[in-house]
Amino acid sequence: VLKATRFPDLARHLRAHRRILTEINAILTDLESAGTPNRFHWELALSLRGILIDHLLRMSSGLYWSEGYESSPLKSSVVAMLYTRGRNDMAAFAAAQDLIYQPGTHWYYSSGTSNILTALVRNAYNSPADPKQPGDKFEDLVFNRLFKSIGMRYTTFERDGAGTPVGSSYLYTTARDLARFGYLYLHDGVWQGRRLLPEKWVRYTTTMAPAYYTTELKPEDAKDNPGAQWYINVGIPERGQQPPWPDAPADTFAALGHWGQSVYVIPSLDMVAVRFGDDRDGSFNKNRYLGLLKNILERAP
Repeated sequence: VLKATRFPDLARHLRAHRRILTEINAILTDLESAGTPNRFHWELALSLRGILIDHLLRMSSGLYWSEGYESSPLKSSVVAMLYTRGRNDMAAFAAAQDLIYQPGTHWYYSSGTSNILTALVRNAYNSPADPKQPGDKFEDLVFNRLFKSIGMRYTTFERDGAGTPVGSSYLYTTARDLARFGYLYLHDGVWQGRRLLPEKWVRYTTTMAPAYYTTELKPEDAKDNPGAQWYINVGIPERGQQPPWPDAPADTFAALGHWGQSVYVIPSLDMVAVRFGDDRDGSFNKNRYLGLLKNILERAP
């Protein structure tokens, strides 16, 4: 057995390692404490845990989460985030959850992940403050450079206690505004000849999340194939998993909201379909709906 005291360099490195571990523990303890944690703490904690933006976009961060709403409100992470313990800073609340899987290996739908992403973008654009450019740069990015550019005039976000838009849940908009957003994705992020989204971004967001292949799925998780904040329609033939909407074209992708709100984009049909509805009774069939739309367009003169 080697004694660190006989090797000064080794002893110094061990002491430094212990200090780092102590600092990490202090960060995580701070995240769990009452009040609003320092945002740099939770951002650093994510990095130290090996969680990448790619993992967050594809909902494979490995952080614990329970997405149940009405089915298990007392155990629900999302209910706690939106209405109780997490409402003052939803991103910090989500980032403070225990790491239960290696990042990038397990897929699970998490509203908390979407709020972490919203806060990361907001923090990146608004910090450090530039005295030569006063105002909220994030607001300008979202509402002027994106929404206004594509004519989304009737859209706004509700904010949490930290002032961050609630990217997971509280977007107030109209069907026409959502159709415009879908139309932007239909045309690969280009609006009236002007590129608003990076090249290959739409392809990235509509490619299956790698962690989905390595996750043992529950029946309800096999219904919608996840990309990066969008759902796709490819299935996994090698494990007998059919596309979620077999009557729709294979290139269909969708944004699906609570209780049946949806935006479907179908490039091969040059179509965007927006639906507002309440599906709690289980009577609405997404596949039949998409199949009917396909048949109507294919038979149109």
